[in-house]
Amino acid sequence: GRFHDAKNAQALQPALQATLAVPYDVLDAAGVAVATGRTGLEELSVPEGVFTVRIRAGASPITIPHVRIARARLTRVSLRKEGSEVGVQVQGP
Repeated sequence: GRFHDAKNAQALQPALQATLAVPYDVLDAAGVAVATGRTGLEELSVPEGVFTVRIRAGASPITIPHVRIARARLTRVSLRKEGSEVGVQVQGP
């Protein structure tokens, strides 16, 4: 586990976000990771192109293919719990 020190109420929310963050990879067409991050913590810069996002959550990763990244444009991948499934929404170019 991880320990995040939250000395007051203002520090609690970022500490909870860091605790709940899940690692993910942005993969190129060959399956090579071009970027790695943790959900909800930071934005990543990746080259323009079409990628697969692999979220390393639990026993089986969540894979989101065909995520298009355009120069100087924001692309956001959102996950939502929908019953026993995880819904995915890609917002971007």
